[in-house]
Amino acid sequence: KSRTRNAYGEEHITRGCTTSHEQIPFCTTNIDEWKDRRRRNVGGHYSIFCCYGDFCNGGDFPELPSHHLPIEPTEESFVDSKSFKLSLAIGIPTLAVFAFIGTFFFMRRRKKNRQRMSRSVIDKPQTVYGSGEELVRATRVGDSTLREYFEDSCSGGSGGGGLPLLLQKTLANQVSLIDRIGKGSFGDVWRGVWHGENVAVKIFNILGEDSWKRETEIYSTVALGHENILGYIGSIETTKNKRTEFWLLTPFYPLGSLYDYLTRNPINERVMLKMCLTICVGLDHLHREIFASDESKGKPAIVHRDLKTKNILVNADGSCVIADLGLTVTYTKDIDHTDFGAHKKAGSINKKVGTIRYMAPEVLDGSLNIDCFEDLRRTDIYALGLILWEICKRMTFDGISEEFRIAYSDVVPREPSENDMKKIVVDDKFRPTIPNKWTTDPVLSGMSRI
Repeated sequence: KSRTRNAYGEEHITRGCTTSHEQIPFCTTNIDEWKDRRRRNVGGHYSIFCCYGDFCNGGDFPELPSHHLPIEPTEESFVDSKSFKLSLAIGIPTLAVFAFIGTFFFMRRRKKNRQRMSRSVIDKPQTVYGSGEELVRATRVGDSTLREYFEDSCSGGSGGGGLPLLLQKTLANQVSLIDRIGKGSFGDVWRGVWHGENVAVKIFNILGEDSWKRETEIYSTVALGHENILGYIGSIETTKNKRTEFWLLTPFYPLGSLYDYLTRNPINERVMLKMCLTICVGLDHLHREIFASDESKGKPAIVHRDLKTKNILVNADGSCVIADLGLTVTYTKDIDHTDFGAHKKAGSINKKVGTIRYMAPEVLDGSLNIDCFEDLRRTDIYALGLILWEICKRMTFDGISEEFRIAYSDVVPREPSENDMKKIVVDDKFRPTIPNKWTTDPVLSGMSRI
């Protein structure tokens, strides 16, 4: 006999006999012993008494436990539970799909932004503070962004480049110097961080003040913006540890100078051509006078006067930008005026400026006519020829790449004197040799004629 309680709390009593083997587990094996089996299942509770013998199941029915038992869900709650589970079964995959789609479009948009920014490295390298994953992010300064300032300074459509003067005066307090990446007679070059972005900080010592003034003047007064000319952020005169320093901030190029790059890496034909072409294009932009009705959109002709691989920077795509404008000379045809900037003092002009190794013969022998701008321009062309030779020599040819060699390294010391170079270039009329193997390659053969 048994008493059961279902999930809704309703009790039922039954008694009877059985011979079914399926119900035998409910019964005890001892004929003389009554067993009270109280069990719980998912549907409710039951209490069963089993015995063997005639009419042994008479008497009262067994009692169910009197303590509180958990009430199972009603039919409505069961339906609600099924609906909830169904909602989860549908909702979670749906949310996952939407999350996947959202992530996909986010990554796609991010990739496009990076590609667009990467293209700006080619079109406007001066708008870039870093590379690859570290390209410029727009950072708010007042009502404009750093990117807008860079685009404005590099567009070539405005007058003075760089940040507004009021912002330039605060640069020294906003820039953190991280590590020194170059050193020269003028001072040091540091990698700095400005508003979270990498910048190059050229710090001139007191001996380099004239070069700092000239470079600042060129950037500030000339519409110089071009993809193959180093961009400009700003200049500041500051005092550090009771020393006067002159800072010039420009975009940062992680690959460094062309000299450093060629020292570390051989190049293929495509990169060689790109380097040579972009340097020539940049120099042509410097040399060319741009006429415009609006003076702020025009540009005088400019001679660099210190062109060399250490004064050229390399982009991630192999293109190059010309840097270091501290020795430049400008010429305005309308008024037939040649301007030497801060380097002209008391009417005296030093003809022999620049790096001795790259000085043209007329500079070394003192015959340069500084009153003729065309003669000044030819000194840049001479230096350009040496640079092109150095680049071509580093190109891999027939699977073989030579170590990087600067011009005349086989005939003069690493730090040649003026007399060393004068003897080789002026007296002996020696020039870097063109390897015979270049004649078998149409590209190198063409470059040798240049």
